[in-house]
Amino acid sequence: MDLSTSVRLHVFDTLVSTGAMPLVKDISTALGERLDAIQPALSQLGEQHLLFLDPATGEIRMAFPFSGVPTTTPTVCGIHLV
Repeated sequence: MDLSTSVRLHVFDTLVSTGAMPLVKDISTALGERLDAIQPALSQLGEQHLLFLDPATGEIRMAFPFSGVPTTTPTVCGIHLV
């Protein structure tokens, strides 16, 4: 499995299990990869419109259909409202 796929799966696993968007540093730690390896994977996912990165911070703002910031449209995943 390539790193971009691992990152994407980790993001969704974290969203489902915690109801919160993971931070980039936490993705790096969880996958045992350096930050400078995670950033290009996130950029690639952003280019594919699978994630939306906050332009100011580089953190994940959205992993469709989930939002890392409050919106007027809630998403329910299992027992979590995210």
